[in-house]
Amino acid sequence: MIRERKALVRLLSVLLLMAGVGLLQVTAQEELLRASGEILRGSVLDDSRNIYRVRVEEGALIEVIAASTEVDTWIDAELPDGTALSNDDYDGLNAGFLRVMPASGHLVIRVSAAFRDHAGRYTLTVTARQNPREISPGDISRGSLEKGGAGGDRWSSLYRLRGRGGDEMTIDLRSDDFDAFLEVVDQEGRSFYDDDGGEGFNSRLVYRFQEDGTLLVIATSFGGSSTGSYELEVSSQRRTLVARYEGTLREGGRRAYDGRLYSVYEYEGRPGQSVRIALDSDDFDPVLYVSHPDGRPLSMDDDGGGDGNSLLDIVLPASGIYRLFVVPFYEAYGRYELRIYE
Repeated sequence: MIRERKALVRLLSVLLLMAGVGLLQVTAQEELLRASGEILRGSVLDDSRNIYRVRVEEGALIEVIAASTEVDTWIDAELPDGTALSNDDYDGLNAGFLRVMPASGHLVIRVSAAFRDHAGRYTLTVTARQNPREISPGDISRGSLEKGGAGGDRWSSLYRLRGRGGDEMTIDLRSDDFDAFLEVVDQEGRSFYDDDGGEGFNSRLVYRFQEDGTLLVIATSFGGSSTGSYELEVSSQRRTLVARYEGTLREGGRRAYDGRLYSVYEYEGRPGQSVRIALDSDDFDPVLYVSHPDGRPLSMDDDGGGDGNSLLDIVLPASGIYRLFVVPFYEAYGRYELRIYE
């Protein structure tokens, strides 16, 4: 059975970027370390045979992979600034990560098995990757997916997108050659994905910058096994916060037909209006439901906002009063915040 840490850390499996850190200008890929090792059955994290230290420079885009055909690898790492991260399945069953280094110093890497009673040999590689291509709002970038273009073994391309607090970016990935799949990783290491959010098999993601920062944008195909030509477009618009509610789900509160606690809010909208609704909580996993003015269900979201929070972007179909429902994914209590942007 997968250890608890594996299930928890999977949500943060690719930690990539920290706010305010620029990229070191690297013009050619450079392998910093290649080492072979063996994980013994029941070995512990402080097994010195599987601990590595690599000198890195601030701003360098570093990829780490512990590859094995014998064991499902696990990596625990400490960045030069003391930030800790863990990963299980970065590239298939191989552990690893892609991250901009927040400071110069030593990157410490510990390799172990995802299952404590497993053993096997592995190869650890640490590579300073070339800078990703820059893309800005209003740009359309055309290219072809490359093997390992955004790390790992999948066909992909990697871009960097800068934004300022309050900017809202719409990212479209289109292709006639493959089923487009789009991934965005923000400066907090949260990953957002879309498969068919655009027309047909094309992808679309909308991201709002809470503060100045940088995104890594990964263009790939569904499953990462197909290649071909694509078009990546970024457009920008600023939204205005029009309503903000703070509330608490308490034991003894109102319950829905399925027995779950809920709170409800109303919003008056008009046809064709674009609205963003964000629901956040540190106390429970929130789920957001929106109903049509005639009472029919219109839309719902569970984890679209990252970190278990909810986020919906809706083009309203009619005039009237829309109802917004705050519901926990499972039986839970606690505080939440609901925000509406136009």
